[in-house]
Amino acid sequence: MFILFLYLYLIISLLGGVTVNKTKILEVKNISKNVKGKKILDDISFDLFANDICGFLGPNGSGKTTLIRILTGLIHPTKGNVVINGTDVNTSKRQALKHVGAIVESPIFFSYMTGKQNLINLARITSGVGERNVKDRVKEVLKIVGLENRGDDKVDSYSLGMKQRLGIAQALLGEPQFIILDEPSNGLDPVGMKELRELILALNRKNGITFLISSHLIKELEMVCKSWVMINKGKITWQGKDTELGSTNEDLEQKFIEMMTQ
Repeated sequence: MFILFLYLYLIISLLGGVTVNKTKILEVKNISKNVKGKKILDDISFDLFANDICGFLGPNGSGKTTLIRILTGLIHPTKGNVVINGTDVNTSKRQALKHVGAIVESPIFFSYMTGKQNLINLARITSGVGERNVKDRVKEVLKIVGLENRGDDKVDSYSLGMKQRLGIAQALLGEPQFIILDEPSNGLDPVGMKELRELILALNRKNGITFLISSHLIKELEMVCKSWVMINKGKITWQGKDTELGSTNEDLEQKFIEMMTQ
C-alpha cells in the first residue's frame, strides 16, 4: 500500500498537482512610491520563489529601476514592504540583503585598476567575505564568469560585455542566493548578450541562484526566464508563468503589446 501511495504521489508531482519545496525568496507587498507628488509605483505586489528566473518586463519609464532601487534598499518606498528570505528590507536592511547580489543600472569600476584589484577592494566591504578569503573568492568568481585570464588587465581594456561579466562577478562575491539585474544587456552586441544569457542559465542551473532581471526587451528575456512580472505606468499589468502564456514566443509578445496599450 505504501509503495502504491508513493507511486501515485510521484505521478501527481510530475503532473504539477503537488507543489514541492516552494521556498519564497522575495515578497513585494503593496509597494508605492511618490516623487514630488507624482506616483511612480502604484501598489505593486508579487512573490518570487527559489531557483526561478523572473523577467521584470516593462517599457522605458514604467518604474522598473525605481522598484529595483527599493528592493536593494537604495531608496525607501512611500508605502509597502519588501521581504527577502523572511527579513524586511526597511527594518533590517543588512540582514535582508546578506545573500543578495545586484547590478543596478551599469556596473561602475575604476578603469585604471585591474579587474582583480577592483574585486578585491569590493570584496573587503562585502558581507560574507572574510579578510583571509578575499583573494581566493575573487579568483573563484573571475573563473565563474570566464575572466580568469583577464583579471590582471586594466578595466579600461575590457569590452562592455566583459564589464557586465565583471559586474556579475562582483554580485557573486558574497555567495548570493538571489541576484537582481537591472537592464543587464544594455549596449551589448549579440555575442555579449549570448555570453551573458549562458552565464545566467549556468548560475541558475549549477548554483541554484534565483534571478530577477529587469528589461524592456522581450527577446533578451524570453530565452532565460521561467516567470514574468509585467509593469506599465507604475502598475502590474500581468504576472505568471510561461505555461500560462501559451506555447509560442508570439504569446509573450502579444501580452507585452496589450500591456503597453492599457
